[in-house]
Amino acid sequence: MLKYNPISLQFEVDEQKQFQYNFFKKTTIGVIISFLVIVLYFNSEAQKHKDTIKYQEAKIKTLEANLDSLSKTKDLPLTLKTVDWVIDLLPFQSKSVVKAQYRLESGNLKSKLVFTNKNLFGVKNAGKRPQPGRKSNINDYRHYDHWIFSVFDRYLYELKHGVSLKGYASDPNYMKKLKK
Repeated sequence: MLKYNPISLQFEVDEQKQFQYNFFKKTTIGVIISFLVIVLYFNSEAQKHKDTIKYQEAKIKTLEANLDSLSKTKDLPLTLKTVDWVIDLLPFQSKSVVKAQYRLESGNLKSKLVFTNKNLFGVKNAGKRPQPGRKSNINDYRHYDHWIFSVFDRYLYELKHGVSLKGYASDPNYMKKLKK
């Protein structure tokens, strides 16, 4: 800062005030920049999250439409090979676990539940989780119009709960049975 010296009739720099001014100026600019960086970061993270949700919703709708059209084809028999193929089409995080699950739950596609409800995974009626298919009176297991929707429902389960199977089955030896 400048101060007037009446003796020399000149303006002189007040070094202490100049230092205080520069410190205040730098601190203020630093705080403003930090604030802007934080705002921009959280805004970009919120946008990423929003985009991820929109992407997942769009992906689910696309998958659902593709599976719906697949389910209407007569050339898609219920065999181990075609079920594996449909599982490979969906972006499961652990396809081998999902394949082991349907084989265990459906008795290699020979269980009564597969033929009556087209339910490959032994999925029961969920409480709040949206599911394709409809409620069934057979031991409260889900009923699907086509077996493909059973596979799609398993994918929706993974989207909501992740790959963890904790709480998925009531059998304490379920994971051991899947590994066989």
